[in-house]
Amino acid sequence: MIHIKAIVGTALAVFFTCVQLYGQNMQNPLIARDSTAQVEWVNTKMNELSLRDKIAQLLMPAAYPSQAKKDSVHIKKLIRDYHIGGLIMMQGSPYIQAVLTNEYQSISSTPLLIGFDGEWGLSMRMDSTFSYPWNMTLGAVRDTSLLHKLGKRIGEQHRRMGIHINFAPVVDVNTNPLNPIIGNRSYGENPELVAEKALAFTSGMQSTGVMACAKHFPGHGDTYADSHKELPLVNHSYEHLDSIEWMPYKRLIPTGLMSVMIAHLKVPAVEPDSLLPSSLSRRIVQGILRDTLHFNGLIITDALNMKGASGSFPPGELELKAFLAGNDILLFSQDVPAVIERFEKAIQTGELTTGRLDASVRRILMAKYKSGAVTNPPVDVHGLTEELSTVEDELLFRQLTRESVTLLKKGNAFPLMDVQKKFAYLHMGDASGEEFLRTLRLYTRVSDLSGVKKDALIDTLSHFDRLIIGLHRPDSNPWKDVNFTGEEIQLLDTLSSVIPVSLTTFTNPYSLLKVKNPDKLDQILIAYQNNPIAQSTAAQMLFGALAVHGQLPVSCGAYPAGYGLYSPSIKRLSYGIPEEENIDRYALQRIDSIMREVVEQKMAPGGVVLVARHGKVIYHKAFGYHTDKKQYPVKTGDLYDLASLTKILGSLPLIMKAWEEGKIDLDGTLGEWMPFLKGSNKDTLNVREVLSHYAQLKAWIPFYKSTLDSITGEPLPQYYRSKPGEGFHIKITDRMYLLDSYKDTIYRKIIESPLYEKKFYKYSGLIFYLLKKYIRNTYGTSMDSLDMSLFYKP
Repeated sequence: MIHIKAIVGTALAVFFTCVQLYGQNMQNPLIARDSTAQVEWVNTKMNELSLRDKIAQLLMPAAYPSQAKKDSVHIKKLIRDYHIGGLIMMQGSPYIQAVLTNEYQSISSTPLLIGFDGEWGLSMRMDSTFSYPWNMTLGAVRDTSLLHKLGKRIGEQHRRMGIHINFAPVVDVNTNPLNPIIGNRSYGENPELVAEKALAFTSGMQSTGVMACAKHFPGHGDTYADSHKELPLVNHSYEHLDSIEWMPYKRLIPTGLMSVMIAHLKVPAVEPDSLLPSSLSRRIVQGILRDTLHFNGLIITDALNMKGASGSFPPGELELKAFLAGNDILLFSQDVPAVIERFEKAIQTGELTTGRLDASVRRILMAKYKSGAVTNPPVDVHGLTEELSTVEDELLFRQLTRESVTLLKKGNAFPLMDVQKKFAYLHMGDASGEEFLRTLRLYTRVSDLSGVKKDALIDTLSHFDRLIIGLHRPDSNPWKDVNFTGEEIQLLDTLSSVIPVSLTTFTNPYSLLKVKNPDKLDQILIAYQNNPIAQSTAAQMLFGALAVHGQLPVSCGAYPAGYGLYSPSIKRLSYGIPEEENIDRYALQRIDSIMREVVEQKMAPGGVVLVARHGKVIYHKAFGYHTDKKQYPVKTGDLYDLASLTKILGSLPLIMKAWEEGKIDLDGTLGEWMPFLKGSNKDTLNVREVLSHYAQLKAWIPFYKSTLDSITGEPLPQYYRSKPGEGFHIKITDRMYLLDSYKDTIYRKIIESPLYEKKFYKYSGLIFYLLKKYIRNTYGTSMDSLDMSLFYKP
């Protein structure tokens, strides 16, 4: 019975997965059924193209918008004279690339297929655009739906630029920590996880009409060399390749993957010729990818100018061997005329058949139609930069970053609850950790010991309770060295022996592999990248303002892939942007103009404004100076005396409540509001004028003076006791308690106080003493209890 249940459960799971994928595919323009118009256009084109034109359709040389003056002359010649099939756009800016794309498309007799290398977004090759996290960071995100959302957004950005195919995602399973070229570009070491993330990303991107390209087949994840520089060896058995490296392709191909990129690798288990790269191997391209894995989409070579391929054969011969191996598109062709001439000769000699050529050309033309190359209008160059880097991009980036950070070790105090303890910070690495330290200091005092020499550092640490260390490596590209230096490893080991250490690494998890004794570290947090948002997020997590959800995408010493401790938020204030709370940041700019007017009109020399919603600070700015002498600019961390603020924080909400309930008429009299003032000189004062400090009230009364000896200035015994007791419960200090009935004396002094003869603005706190009495009489409870129950606790 158990076996039957298991079989039925598995069958249902497969069924619903198929239904889900079918639903996605029906909404995906790239894998919908071929339309009549598409088939007719392809057939017409096939009849129009000459032999040379068909050969040229296979070629996708590189265009460099950043070198437009020199490069565009060369590219236009390739389009006009040789009718190339496509271009891969390299370094440039949005506007220049858009203008060039429009121009190149306008002079091409057959629409060009525009390719791009945008693994983490357009910023991989284009300036002034948004940069998303690397795949290793995304591999730590448990919520795979976010990768679908990311794929869709990156697809939208590519489509906006007139790009038809993005050479992403990387689906290499990175099982080698020393891999010099994949590493951060991989989702991780678990083939199932890589497949899951890649599938979500691919379905999202292809839903926008932009083709995905899984790379680098047959698997670049376990190499010690960079194929840009040499031919790397993948020395695994066929069984290992089939179960690890090819697993992501097995998952992606049945769901409508549009293209695959072939790497330049030496794979003895499949290709015995040690001089033949995988990109030129018919056993690998046709035998494995086409025949065994049944892939029917576009097959594209990795760049043919890379040393892993270009060192083997001259231009023309190299492309022909790649095509005969089973590739469709020949990327980065270096010598277009030589390639066309060599292919023509191969047709004449029978090395290459027209049937084989036509099959690839038809496949390329189909892809052009489906991806919109045929029907899409020119790229609109207006507002490009703004549309390619939006608030929505920032929101998604923040969410992905927040979900990726991974906690490996909690120690005894994660999150850091007691902010009264003494904290120190030490910077390691060769990149900035400024935002990390700044955010740490939003929660408590943190002393920066980064400039202290090693010997003095150990002595200095005796004055602290905990050391927070950040390893900061450059975030400029995913190939940078992630490791601690030898000196840093030694220092880390020494310091963790003398004080509890909270280590946060702003690099991938491999950085921990060389740490001598990770068990000595009290807490370990992995933030993956060193951008300001990752730094701020990690600092907030250390102090419990944000929950930690991430999982390790790769093994890291004693911590296996998939490991990650959960730590909930303790509801401390967190920090973010207004849009995270559905508030428009431009609406908050009104605060800036108000505060500037306050300072310019000398209503106040300066101030700090903080706006928080649902426990998240979304606005926090300082304005002006401490005094009108303008010597000390106000900082957001400045401490203010809260004495006058209690009138706003304590009294004002209750005044507003009383007004809402009809208990106060702002244009009525104070005696109507507070009956105990009837018959006094306060009786007929206008409420609005009283609250505006324009009602002739005295500024203040020194109530304490009548409780002191007029000669010695010492407290009189009839008013004070050193301990609380009968009739003495009002605490002044730990050893001074005031007579309870003195409150009545205070109220009487206020009621009997004289008024100024004329009306003029004079700040007075007297009304707020009376308000406390009114609240107790009206609501039957104290002001602080009412404020807490009605406003601050909710």
